[in-house]
Amino acid sequence: MSLLEHSLENYEDRLFELETADPLPTVEQVLDVLTARDVVHALLCDRTRDVIRRPAVLTSLDRRLRKQSEKITQVADLSDLRTSFHPAAAAWWWFFEAPVPVYWWDRFDRLWNALAIFLSLLCLFALYSISTRFLSSDRDTLGSVVVALQTALTGLVIGGVVTRDGHMTIDRVLTTLKVPIHFKQEGRLILVTLLLAFLIGFRLSFPLISNTYTSTGAKDYEAGRLVEAQLNYQRAINLNPDNLEARFKLALALEDLGESEAASREYRIVSSSRKTDPDALNLEGLNNLARLYILVEDYDEAVPLLLQARDQVSPEAEHLRYSILKNLGWARLGQERYDEAEVYLQEAVKIDDAMAPAHCLLAQVLEELEQPQTAIAAWESCLSRARQTDPDEDKWYGMARERLGEATPAAVFQNENPASRE
Repeated sequence: MSLLEHSLENYEDRLFELETADPLPTVEQVLDVLTARDVVHALLCDRTRDVIRRPAVLTSLDRRLRKQSEKITQVADLSDLRTSFHPAAAAWWWFFEAPVPVYWWDRFDRLWNALAIFLSLLCLFALYSISTRFLSSDRDTLGSVVVALQTALTGLVIGGVVTRDGHMTIDRVLTTLKVPIHFKQEGRLILVTLLLAFLIGFRLSFPLISNTYTSTGAKDYEAGRLVEAQLNYQRAINLNPDNLEARFKLALALEDLGESEAASREYRIVSSSRKTDPDALNLEGLNNLARLYILVEDYDEAVPLLLQARDQVSPEAEHLRYSILKNLGWARLGQERYDEAEVYLQEAVKIDDAMAPAHCLLAQVLEELEQPQTAIAAWESCLSRARQTDPDEDKWYGMARERLGEATPAAVFQNENPASRE
């Protein structure tokens, strides 16, 4: 008998012992079979030996060995054994894998995969919505971090659900988390769901982040950093267009920067909003918008806004009520309706006698009504209260000095109406 035939018989004997082991073979029996098959393989590869005389026998034995793969993987860790014996890649008998158990929920794997793809699309939409809010204005540190995170998460979402490499990456993550392999579809779905939940939570936090930007802008405004304040207010509005406080303060900053048209646009949004109480920012927006119309001498546009604000303002909001009445008197002065202007300005003086604007405007109205003595008293009040740091009050301060420097009260009426030169 040739050595090859003897090796086949040894292979058959070891395989029979493996098959008849009850209930399971030992690791030594598994190794006997695998090494016996190695000898057969080595002799077949040696061309100096005789060829196998019974090729059908080897085919039959290999078929029987494959049927024992489940027993083999139950009792032996082939991956561990391979580190000791270093079999060639062609030695398929060393590479049996334990059968993956089939569970009832595996029938839903296609559904889980479809849901994962759908949720991934929602993630991409959420990422786009988030990143565009931060990219719509000059980015700060937070905006840069969000954009970088968006790029990374986009790659993770697309790759993890669509590409094979992405699948392998997520499988490694699941393995690290010690998730069983038969839960990989469910695990992938859970990861995408958690990512979507995080993105939705971050998107819902926009109003809070917007308020933070508003507070930062207010600090910049108080410190005189008008450009920085404008940028922070704009970031706040980009994250939350309904942040009326940010819009109102942005309009104030734009006014100070000389951008009256942009300020008017923000005041219109604030004043037309139905998201605030009548005594809140929308009335201040109406009042400030009307003031901008007055500054460009568009009194007919200013008066309806001021009348609307006057009818809605709460009596307790004294400062706002004073400002509305003062602006109404200013607008009526521009329309040359002096009697009405006097009524509004006198009412404003009663609310706050320490403020200069109503006195200064009242002095001009009294000049037009030819009441020189009371006009001089009003100019004196204007002069003693006016703040030269305020542009309007500084102009009226100069007018008061000019009027009070005249030789006689009658000379007041020889001058051109000051309001017509504003």
